[in-house]
Amino acid sequence: MKKWVEDLNVLRESLRDAHIGQWMIEIDEGKEPRLYADDTFFSMMGMDADASPEEEFRFWNSHVAKRDRTRTEIYLQKMIQTGHSEIKYAWLHPDGNEMYIRCEGRRDPSYKPGIRLRGSHQDISEIVNMRRELLDREQDYKQLDLTSKKQQNILNTIPGGVGVVRYDGNGVWTPEFLSEGFAAMTGMTLDQAWELYRKNAMSGVHPDDVPELTRELNEFISSDRENIEMTYRLRRGDGSYFWVKNTMTVTVDEKGEKRSYCVFSDMTREMAEHEALSRQYRERLSQHYRATGPDVLIVGHCNITQSKIVEIIDYTDSFLIEKFGNERNAFCIGLSGLVVDEKERKEFLNSFLNDAIFDAYNSGKTEFDITCFICLPSNKHECYAQFKEKLMTDPDTGDLTGIITVTDVTERIITNKTMQKLSMLECDFVADVDLYTDTQTILLLTSLQSVSDKRSSFSEYKENAINTRVMSKDRDKLSSMLDPDYILEQLRTNDIYSFMYEIKDENGQIRTKKLTVAAVDLRLGRICLARVDMTKELETERNNQIKLEQALKLSRQASKAKSEFLSSMSHDIRTPMNAILGMTELARTHMYEPERLEGYLNKILLSGKHLLGLINDILDMSKIEQGRLTINHEEVYLPDLLEEISDMFSSQAQLKGLDFTVKQKGISISCFYGDPLRVKQILINLVGNAVKFTSEGGQIILEVQEIKPHQSGHRVRYLFIVKDTGVGMSEEFLVHLFDPFVRGRDTDYVEGTGLGMSITKGIVDLMGGTITVESEERKGSTFRVELEFDYPLQSTPAQPDLLNKRVSRQILAGYRFLAAEDNELNAEILEEMLGMKGAEIYTVKNGALAVEEFKNSRPGTYDGILMDIQMPEMNGYDAARNIRNLDRPDAKTIPIVAMTANAFAEDVKAAFDAGMNAHLAKPVDMERAARLLRSLIRKNRG
Repeated sequence: MKKWVEDLNVLRESLRDAHIGQWMIEIDEGKEPRLYADDTFFSMMGMDADASPEEEFRFWNSHVAKRDRTRTEIYLQKMIQTGHSEIKYAWLHPDGNEMYIRCEGRRDPSYKPGIRLRGSHQDISEIVNMRRELLDREQDYKQLDLTSKKQQNILNTIPGGVGVVRYDGNGVWTPEFLSEGFAAMTGMTLDQAWELYRKNAMSGVHPDDVPELTRELNEFISSDRENIEMTYRLRRGDGSYFWVKNTMTVTVDEKGEKRSYCVFSDMTREMAEHEALSRQYRERLSQHYRATGPDVLIVGHCNITQSKIVEIIDYTDSFLIEKFGNERNAFCIGLSGLVVDEKERKEFLNSFLNDAIFDAYNSGKTEFDITCFICLPSNKHECYAQFKEKLMTDPDTGDLTGIITVTDVTERIITNKTMQKLSMLECDFVADVDLYTDTQTILLLTSLQSVSDKRSSFSEYKENAINTRVMSKDRDKLSSMLDPDYILEQLRTNDIYSFMYEIKDENGQIRTKKLTVAAVDLRLGRICLARVDMTKELETERNNQIKLEQALKLSRQASKAKSEFLSSMSHDIRTPMNAILGMTELARTHMYEPERLEGYLNKILLSGKHLLGLINDILDMSKIEQGRLTINHEEVYLPDLLEEISDMFSSQAQLKGLDFTVKQKGISISCFYGDPLRVKQILINLVGNAVKFTSEGGQIILEVQEIKPHQSGHRVRYLFIVKDTGVGMSEEFLVHLFDPFVRGRDTDYVEGTGLGMSITKGIVDLMGGTITVESEERKGSTFRVELEFDYPLQSTPAQPDLLNKRVSRQILAGYRFLAAEDNELNAEILEEMLGMKGAEIYTVKNGALAVEEFKNSRPGTYDGILMDIQMPEMNGYDAARNIRNLDRPDAKTIPIVAMTANAFAEDVKAAFDAGMNAHLAKPVDMERAARLLRSLIRKNRG
């Protein structure tokens, strides 16, 4: 291949040196003509190789000399009609000079969309100019001095070999001039070349080429053609021969003498390449006819260009050529009649008729392959046949050749179909059965039973298996299910059926088998049998049934637990609600008794906080189950966090007569980054349970230890221990301690959701920590929680504002706020509560009014905006966006805080996305709200 490419490159260089460029013109109906050419053509003609093919054609056509345009159009029409033509014409080069072109071309019959012409251009300007100069000299001196030094110098400069030969009218061609290039081409000196050719230009022609060359010259002389191109062999000085192409132009002088001006090109490499291609072509054809096998039905080849079957060997003895003829399209139509299925027949014709072949070949396809179910006419034999045709070009004629092979691929197709049927099964036995011939071929057998011959009688194998291995209760069923008539009847309707039976294996064990009978190709009576061992599957199915029953039992238990939870929650929610309503009624009755009224209000506040705790537990559990609970990352000061826990439970423990102690052990890092709310929630749940379930006189200890972290870097790990001497838990209850809705049998009198420990476990897991418990009934419980955090490089306490320290009651004195709240009661509470902190509040009823009020107020009128979310006319999100987009200096910076009952993580994100600075969930902790507002205002003011 490498050598062939090198030779091809040499040929291209030779064409370029000889000023010969290749071109191609395509003419399709309704489209502009298109010109394609090689680099030599574009360089020679001075054309832009980067222009479009349509622009190339227009440029070439417009530069044909006016005197030659009609001749050029006739030349193209002749080439289209006869398939070949040649011409010499004048062409205006872009540099302003006129050049002379010899053009030869042929029509490409393989191009079907329209007309395609291929050919070559040779710059013969030097030859024409030389001839003109010689004629001028003849006119001046009445004779042509061909031996003059000047003329010889001109001819010697022409690339390749040049000669001038006179025709004497009797068939003799006598040289008058030979160039030095011609002598060099033949491997001789100029004197040696003259010695050989002086008397006859045919002297050095190979003897085998003389007759054909003489015939061509005689025809040329007798015609009115001006030029001819001939290829033949010339002798070298060493006696060997080489191929030349002689481009000959004939002129007639005023005396009637004919002279031929010849330009010789060495064609040895090109002819050698052509011969190699011809040899390769012949060898491939010969190899095709030799490479046959027992399954080959037809081999042959055809000339697609001429639509002719060249040769067919028919191994089916169907006399196909005699029946269908040797015209290729008619032969293909005849073959299509053997195809049984109409859809396959149409596909065959759409693939193999001449037009389809040419279209595919022009798009780059060189091989065609289709498989059809056919019925041969000789013996009505049905089979699957693969029709294959490979394309190649005949190097001698340029015609397109198709190499045809038809092969019986029935066994391969049946095997593939069988394996497709079985691809989803794990079989221990697979057989291909021919019901028409009562033969069976075992494709797979994984049992220990040996088979002497994989191909046997189907009926004999069936009877032997039934009588020796099948359990007696299933023998009649198996026999009837595998009756050939029953099989065909079932498969014509259902394509596949299965049944189960039992056998005794080699070890004497009873096993359950499932046999599947599937149609492969009922036209051939071909089916497949596939057997699967179902023993384990049936056992698994029984186990799954048991598991299903257990799961159903657990589901019922869970449903019962939820029902009990709802019943309990109904009681627990109604209890504080009853207290709130009852105490409110008593407060109204005793409005003018301050001491009683304060007591009622305190109890209302406690009951409300308890009710809020129940609701928060339910919402937290829902978020944990849905994976929506998020963990914040902010600076926490451990001593202050423990102090808050101590403050929260000290009074409760004291009221119950409990000893409550908070300890720190080995704490070197007191600041860390975490979620203080969730850490407190864990400790509140654990300490709160300890307080609930420990009787008077008991002891509760909250101890924090710093232990070795699991991860490297700036990490700190704490062990939180909550130990009590309360009622404790049984081992049976400990297993379900962290399940939701679970309470101990002896704790039903304690109010709560039963979700506290589930929530605690969920939060610990989200924070990447661990929680363990040790407990014994009537002796108490010990919980251990390990949590790991990042810590700052300098472990310092957080700022007082961040640690939620108490500040002055007039924390918001001097600040003015705009509030959007559509609920009048909530608006009144907000005004009163923040007014107690020193703030001035102006309230509007919806978001639209809030935007309008802020827009019309002077900058600096309001220090912050409090925004409800769900409001009529315009919600809080849209109101915040509108305020941020106002064209005034404080619109982008004024603090906007959401105060809403929408308390989920997505609600917080929506608030920040709308341009708000913070989010407070209702019911609002006014102490926390006041601290937050002051912090935001100070930050805004810098």
